[in-house]
Amino acid sequence: PTVKSFQLFLALTSKWAVEMVILRKQRRKKLEILLTAYDGGEDQFKGKLHIPGGYYFLDENSYEEIVWRLSETELGLMVRPMEAIGLPYFWKPYEHPNGRPLSIFTYCRLVGEIKETEKCRFFSIFDLPVNMVQIHKEWIEQNAPLLISKY
Repeated sequence: PTVKSFQLFLALTSKWAVEMVILRKQRRKKLEILLTAYDGGEDQFKGKLHIPGGYYFLDENSYEEIVWRLSETELGLMVRPMEAIGLPYFWKPYEHPNGRPLSIFTYCRLVGEIKETEKCRFFSIFDLPVNMVQIHKEWIEQNAPLLISKY
């Protein structure tokens, strides 16, 4: 298959992705969400902050297995998936270069501590950075009350 035929296949089908929603409260009781710099294969998202996550692999047999792989590869540590939160987001035509993925936002708890860096850090859910994947920013803003109720 060529790149063009693969892109056509993705445009006609939907692949689903797990987005790991990792929350914490700081001293002033402000709820924060973990965002990471995107370094995957999609140029339009490169360098932008996003909710860490990714696509499932065909050989993965459980939702937990997907979350564990993603947390290890994207964060270098383990998280425990708790539950899917909010409605899944079905990307609109032309919002994503690989067709119309279905993003399943999953509330996860950290197992251990995370070392924050410039490319991986917490932000207030009410003061999100400008340089962010727009769909993720909108999802956080729309689901802020639900996020508060989860933590």
